[in-house]
Amino acid sequence: TMLLGVLGGGKILFADKIVSPRIPHDTFSTPDGRFMAHCTAAGKVIMAHLPAEVCQAVLNEHGLEPMTEKSIRSVEALHEELEIIKAQGHAYDFEESVVGMGSVAAPIFDYFGIEVAALCIAAPIQQFERRLDSYRKEVVYAAKQVSERLGHVI
Repeated sequence: TMLLGVLGGGKILFADKIVSPRIPHDTFSTPDGRFMAHCTAAGKVIMAHLPAEVCQAVLNEHGLEPMTEKSIRSVEALHEELEIIKAQGHAYDFEESVVGMGSVAAPIFDYFGIEVAALCIAAPIQQFERRLDSYRKEVVYAAKQVSERLGHVI
């Protein structure tokens, strides 16, 4: 499954998605259509590139409400993970937003070098863990291609 995530109202909205026929259609649905940013790979990769004060404003407004038992629950743990994500250029979600699902996301930048979205690959956790490296390479490559089409010079 491929997802295009954007930050809206402090939460992640999957603006577009191509859902695998093997995954239930409502897997990436929530009552308001948005996911807690700190629980998704897309949200974490976007938060990692936000100015510190904007990231803090998101946390102040929405807190760290968990979506699953594996969701990050402390500000310190989130900040540590965001630093790693920014350095490595991609983020993971191991059942943090949807039980039984894993995902990896990479940032999409515009002409000015501003992150405007995140591209994400999601799969059932067993499949995701087996193909983790190939999914990471694929999503990073695809996000770079989209960024280049938006005029971002890498």
